[in-house]
Amino acid sequence: LARSMPTSRAVDLVATAHQLPLYETPTGWKFFGSLLDSGRVSLCGEESFSTGADHVREKDGLWAVLAWMSIIAYRNRQQPIITEAVSEIVHDHWRRYGRHHFQRHDYEDVEADRVERL
Repeated sequence: LARSMPTSRAVDLVATAHQLPLYETPTGWKFFGSLLDSGRVSLCGEESFSTGADHVREKDGLWAVLAWMSIIAYRNRQQPIITEAVSEIVHDHWRRYGRHHFQRHDYEDVEADRVERL
């Protein structure tokens, strides 16, 4: 697993619970690419809500959709029809690992000298 530095640390708790290695990178997919190429990670994500994996090197949401479909199929594998909703899966995750909130502030049209003084 890998996440960029400004990304929520929610994945850290999951990695620890499952004894998985976790890498924190600077922002930018080029850092994930190196980890994916070396075989050190198979799943990565960043604060811009991009998620990717070694077998689907896209960060536009395709991997996230496939991942959710896989989770839903696995969680409902014993049923002839889907009985466990996404909301139930998410709430179960929160019970196990806690609920994290991500907050990002983007400032536009701010004068550079004011930022420097801040």
